[in-house]
Amino acid sequence: MHHRSVVTLAVSVISLVTAVEARAGSYVGREFPDFTATDAITGEKFSLGLLRGKVVLVDFWASWCGPCVRELPNVKRAYGKYKKQGFEIVSISLDSNRSRFTSFVRTQRMNWHHVMEGGGWSTRLAGKYGVTSIPRMYVLDPNGVCIAENVHGRGLGAAIERGLALVETPRQSRRTIRPPAAVPTPVELVELRAQLALAVAPLETLWHRLDTIEASLDDLQQRMPVPDDPVLVRRRVATVLRELDDVRHGMFLMGLFDDRPAPPLPANPLDASRPDDLRSWTRVSGMLRAARDSIERMRQAAGDAEARLAAIEARIIEVEAELSGGGEIRTGMQARIDDLEADLSAAAAHLDDPWRRQIETAHRIIAECCLPLDALATTLDGLDNRIRAVQEMVAAAPRETAALRTMRDAFASVCRDLAATSRQVEPDDGSSLVVLPADPYDGRRLRDRRVLGEMVVQIEVATAAAAELRAHVARRRQRFQMMIETLTSLHQELSDRIEAGDSIDEVRNRFSEISRTVLSLHDPDEV
Repeated sequence: MHHRSVVTLAVSVISLVTAVEARAGSYVGREFPDFTATDAITGEKFSLGLLRGKVVLVDFWASWCGPCVRELPNVKRAYGKYKKQGFEIVSISLDSNRSRFTSFVRTQRMNWHHVMEGGGWSTRLAGKYGVTSIPRMYVLDPNGVCIAENVHGRGLGAAIERGLALVETPRQSRRTIRPPAAVPTPVELVELRAQLALAVAPLETLWHRLDTIEASLDDLQQRMPVPDDPVLVRRRVATVLRELDDVRHGMFLMGLFDDRPAPPLPANPLDASRPDDLRSWTRVSGMLRAARDSIERMRQAAGDAEARLAAIEARIIEVEAELSGGGEIRTGMQARIDDLEADLSAAAAHLDDPWRRQIETAHRIIAECCLPLDALATTLDGLDNRIRAVQEMVAAAPRETAALRTMRDAFASVCRDLAATSRQVEPDDGSSLVVLPADPYDGRRLRDRRVLGEMVVQIEVATAAAAELRAHVARRRQRFQMMIETLTSLHQELSDRIEAGDSIDEVRNRFSEISRTVLSLHDPDEV
């Protein structure tokens, strides 16, 4: 009697809670109303009712919603884990910008049903289901009954598994089909699957970190142009740029920038500014745009690596399907599995331990940085010759208009090129800016004889400026040469240690440290 009373009481409490939730607008315990819509990506008509028999997540979200973006990696993991067991997702977007929405969905590889009617908060389905905040998630069981609402993180997976327990599975055939003895053992494919999972794991981590950083950028953008709490936002900006630099460095060490240059990261416009400096805050928006560009290029690099692994997975699935068919297996099956193993090992090497290859990539980056320095040195050689030519013209004390005009134009050209070269040379030792020559003809007539005396002075200034610029170029060239020598030494030491079977951890750490400097070579000083 006591047990029966407890059960009766529990049922009554559950019924009461369900009734209260229903009155409050909750769908838990009720059949979720059906709807028909057009898939925003494929353009095909579909309805919620057609997905009966599956566990369905109905997700109200938007690409501009920070919490939605932060929850997205968890949703994608759930889709990858449970899709083959009968799980499906229908995302209903409150976006208004269709191009942004489409780009976001494709970049993030959200390969499920999407509804996007462009109405924002006035979207038809948001009104139909009383959605007033996002993310808003409903988990439906195979009968279309809502079994969970507003679940996140681990709670989403638990709700999906409760629903999957209700999915009917077809009866197993009594006839067991056994593959011929010559068929390679499934253990080989299991091992390939395990290797593939290990190779994909760091990429999934990358996607999650990039999603998190982009969500932080969204939050910062909403605080612009002048934030309510400048001190907090200054810290947030510095943190986001530091995290982005850390992700870029990790991707470089994984070999994801072998075939493309690493994206530059914007400088922090708030580094040396006062909190009340409005000019710095107006530049933060430019920094945020540049950071998004960097993230997009990182996504492309990670996506290319993921595509290579996806192609290998498709081949594994093909082999698995042939093995499970029970028919006659071609004699080349073992060779195909061997090829798969070799290709997977090669692809995984890009993500696992590509140290020697990355040292070579660092060499290439530095060599590319040396090219403009070599061009500047050649330009300065030419400027020296042109300055001497003007000096000879002044010594000849020309009087004719044509000769005076030639001298004036030649020196003006020298001044312009010195200024252009100065803009390309950034002093890396904290020294003052180069003093450039002035135009001695400023405000004077062509035949003014005082110009020749002023010209002598300005030629000396031009000569000194060219020498100082040459010194800056030489210092930077020497710095790059020292980095190249360090990398060469690391490469040899790494090869020796690998050949001797010694630990390479210490060499890795030294290369990791210098590679950060190498990656920063293309970063701008300001947005």
